[in-house]
Amino acid sequence: MKSAYIGIIAVMLVVIAIACAGCASQTTTAPSGGSGTSSSGSSSPAAASSTPQVGSTVSSSSVFGSSYNWMEYQTTTTNQGKEMSIDMKMERSTSTYNGQPAVEMKVTMTSSAMNGVYDYYYDSAMNSILGGTMTMTVNGKTMTIAIPASQLNQMSATNFNKESTLTFAGIESVTVPAGTYPAASKYTKSENGATVTFWSAPGVPVPVQISSSSSTGSTTSELVGWG
Repeated sequence: MKSAYIGIIAVMLVVIAIACAGCASQTTTAPSGGSGTSSSGSSSPAAASSTPQVGSTVSSSSVFGSSYNWMEYQTTTTNQGKEMSIDMKMERSTSTYNGQPAVEMKVTMTSSAMNGVYDYYYDSAMNSILGGTMTMTVNGKTMTIAIPASQLNQMSATNFNKESTLTFAGIESVTVPAGTYPAASKYTKSENGATVTFWSAPGVPVPVQISSSSSTGSTTSELVGWG
């Protein structure tokens, strides 16, 4: 259970870091059409970019946008032969951290076995991460721990203050709870022995699907909605 949970956290931190890379502007108003279906009026970079060559690399900010306040996924993880399903929602808002203006990223995870809330904070320019907390309820027992910025950066397997590099792997049709995207772009990224694959769709500023695999297991997250 614990190792599977840590794996989910690590994947979502990578996803959020990539989705937020280069997003210095603080969007606080939900975009129109942000219901989880594609919209021609979105400011997502994926809507305007041309198709790259398979095997070429692109910056994450050219794929994913910043015009969102929340995104929700259905996640299935397999660890040591055991499968677990989790509903996961990430919310972004302005806040404070130790009296300092900050941007809060809140990840809420719910399953039949456990509930978790993972809060971490950027500075107001989203150039560096300040710290965070994790609250878990497992079998009726709740614990909250503070997590320093150094540990958050280590768990994320990426640098929050730098853009991430993705490798283009082609165009595929993807069906998720948010809808069917017949021309989703597929990108991959390898970090610390794990391969993470992202699918982006025109008009959607966040990944419509994420898949991660390593020697310890695999995780798949499907977009439910965003706004």
